[in-house]
Amino acid sequence: MRTARWIVCERTGTWAAALRTRLRQRGDDLPGGLIREARGLAECQPLLCRWPASVVALEVTRTDFSACVDWVVELEHRFPRALAVILSQLDLPEAEWALREAGAGHVIRSLRDVELVTQLAVRHVRRAPRAHIGAVERILAELPWSGLVA
Repeated sequence: MRTARWIVCERTGTWAAALRTRLRQRGDDLPGGLIREARGLAECQPLLCRWPASVVALEVTRTDFSACVDWVVELEHRFPRALAVILSQLDLPEAEWALREAGAGHVIRSLRDVELVTQLAVRHVRRAPRAHIGAVERILAELPWSGLVA
């Protein structure tokens, strides 16, 4: 079973839709359900506990900038195999610098740049270690609807 997924944490689903579209265009043969969505930082926690080596694509806005920087710093300590990628339409070089200093692996500021994080995320998920589980659990975990069951 994979220990990584692509967790997209945003309020609207716009970034996740763009990322899914790009994955389909690339024709990547990753298992169904690669992308999981969370509507807030609190929803990311149980997903990370289940897949601790995930890529977390985190939408950052002006209103939650400080909390997101703190969360990225904490991510590196709690889930050292996870990778934070920032999705932000903030046009502030200082914001990007602060997020990278906090531990973000990449920052994109436009939906046109999803290819950059798609390549990074696919490579990260493929390289993530696999959990040692039995055959039945492995088969069930790889089913497309496995993410619907906790």
